[in-house]
Amino acid sequence: MPTDNDRRPAPDDDDEEEVEVTGPVVFQCKTCRSIIGDSMSFVQSNVDTRTVTLAFVLHTHKSKTALTANSGFDKGNTYHEILCSQCQSILGKSYIATTPALDELRNLHTLDTDALSSYQVGTQIGVGDWTLDGANKVLEYEKNVQMIEQLHGDMGKVQNLLLVIDERLCDTERQLDTLKRGTKRPVPNTDASPAATPSKRTK
Repeated sequence: MPTDNDRRPAPDDDDEEEVEVTGPVVFQCKTCRSIIGDSMSFVQSNVDTRTVTLAFVLHTHKSKTALTANSGFDKGNTYHEILCSQCQSILGKSYIATTPALDELRNLHTLDTDALSSYQVGTQIGVGDWTLDGANKVLEYEKNVQMIEQLHGDMGKVQNLLLVIDERLCDTERQLDTLKRGTKRPVPNTDASPAATPSKRTK
């Protein structure tokens, strides 16, 4: 049964009607439209801070240096910035050390909704109204992964074949060495007559 959190106001309707969210919501980087995550990994959202927290994200990486907030709602908390892997835009924060008030956000992915765009899967939205770049990048990434896995498999087969060939070459070299040593042995001369022994003179 849908709850109040599963509903959002319809646009330009003065909040008189509500639209039920019937499918997953996909979050994209607002700059390059790369897919970042979806509502299946939703943890919580905060209207006051304009953030949404997800358990898992895609196509992102964290900043190498940890920062500590000096002001704002997360003052005193230490975090890594979450960056879009495609365009390097800052999307949010991943807290690694928190005060008790933000303890539930630690080791998750708290994203700034102003840095995101979103759409609901299965809605009747024209292609001209939103870009397919993010979805196409995911498909391209999956194809590249499959190609790399296939190349690894082919390389393994080639390596095994080279090992077999190397073993056969070693066996051939050993056989040739044996034959060479056999041809160098002196052949006994069977045609030579035995040396004559001097006869004893009779007195």
